[in-house]
Amino acid sequence: MKQYSDWIQAAGAIGILIGIALVILELRQNEELTRMQIATDIRANRDADRNVTRGETYSTTLARLQLAPESLTDAEVVEFSAHAGSLVNELFLRRQLNEVGVFIGGWRGFLTRETCELLDNPLGERWLAQFESVGDEEIAEELRQRTEACGPTFLQLVRDTSDGEAMADAVRAREIAFAQSMADRDLQAFAEFIAPEAIFFNGNDALRGRDAVVEAWAPFFEATEAPFSWRPDVVEVLDSGRLAISSGPVNRADGEAVGRFNSVWRRGADGEWYVIFDKGS
Repeated sequence: MKQYSDWIQAAGAIGILIGIALVILELRQNEELTRMQIATDIRANRDADRNVTRGETYSTTLARLQLAPESLTDAEVVEFSAHAGSLVNELFLRRQLNEVGVFIGGWRGFLTRETCELLDNPLGERWLAQFESVGDEEIAEELRQRTEACGPTFLQLVRDTSDGEAMADAVRAREIAFAQSMADRDLQAFAEFIAPEAIFFNGNDALRGRDAVVEAWAPFFEATEAPFSWRPDVVEVLDSGRLAISSGPVNRADGEAVGRFNSVWRRGADGEWYVIFDKGS
């Protein structure tokens, strides 16, 4: 009897082990099915989005988006929105693949070039700002970090280096208009020429940010007559067309020269130039 009892116990133990093995196998099968489903979803998503947003007109829209985003038609804006949504969807699915072990590489480095092509421009900035308020927080943060690190695209470089003299003229005109805001006693117009993160030097002290600069310069706009004026006599632009420097004399109200200004300008995503550094001597 004892031998039969031992066999029964052994059989029971084997049954338990078999049951555990079957549960583990089922879990692995379910996990594999999940991975396959996500992989299928991401392929279907990519194919569908490319059919919708990468048709015959997409390359033209992309070029216009990079070179003249303000000139896009309503249909092209709709196409842009569809492709921006496609970018988010693909990043979301890549992140899911990463989480379940199907996609081993980090999802954060995926489609970086496409992100810059789409979002590093005024239209893309507006879209991203809206997405940051209602979309996936982690993906929104990743897209923001990418756009802040974007360099000029190939098409922008072609445009930016096509006529260096014209670009220098544009910076010179921008500097003259900047100085005119002082002559016009228009502090608001003055602020519009300054980049949000600009640094202006007040002697050896750095004023960091547009708000600090405007606050420090506000007293210069209180009198009826401007206390000083300036005008560029030297302007140089980098071959990349992204940065420029302007320099020239600073004169008191009576016309006497009292120093020189040196300003560094950066071309924004909207194609306009903004002061990022300013220091007198």
